[in-house]
Amino acid sequence: MNSKEKYLGSPLFIGHSKQEAFKSIKEKFENIFNAWSSTSLSQAGKGTMIKHVLNAVPIYQMGTFKLPANLLQQLTSIERKFFWGYHNNRGHSPIAWMNICRPIEMGGLDFRDLEKLNLALLTKLAWRICSQPDTLLSKTLSSKYFKTGDLLHQHILTKNCSYAWNEISKGLEIV
Repeated sequence: MNSKEKYLGSPLFIGHSKQEAFKSIKEKFENIFNAWSSTSLSQAGKGTMIKHVLNAVPIYQMGTFKLPANLLQQLTSIERKFFWGYHNNRGHSPIAWMNICRPIEMGGLDFRDLEKLNLALLTKLAWRICSQPDTLLSKTLSSKYFKTGDLLHQHILTKNCSYAWNEISKGLEIV
């Protein structure tokens, strides 16, 4: 087994370079962007494609791992370029991207902020571990990290833990 092997699109081994481990997500984004950039879509069509296709690409990995902030910024940049319709680095954005990410009731287009989505999915996983202690994931993690059974009141040093557990523990802070 080498360090580049994947299962269901997620890396089996995450080394020191998190960018390298999740590089395939950015490549998928760019492939979709390049395929669609030649088609003529309206702003509404582009918004729909971003919400339902581009944002679906990293969901599985975001539910288990905290993607690097640099990668999330690159993915947001690809979404922004696609929405505003420029293929090179020229062009302008008439409205700030964070204003577009606001809910529709607040005047935005309800695009997802990928960093907040990543944290929300990790928090959901942490909640599932807390509320369903009989699942295989909960039993496996409890045998390694919280042997006393009380997950919410554990003080685990994260330096000896796996990358996935370190990120789930960030979700536990919110729970």
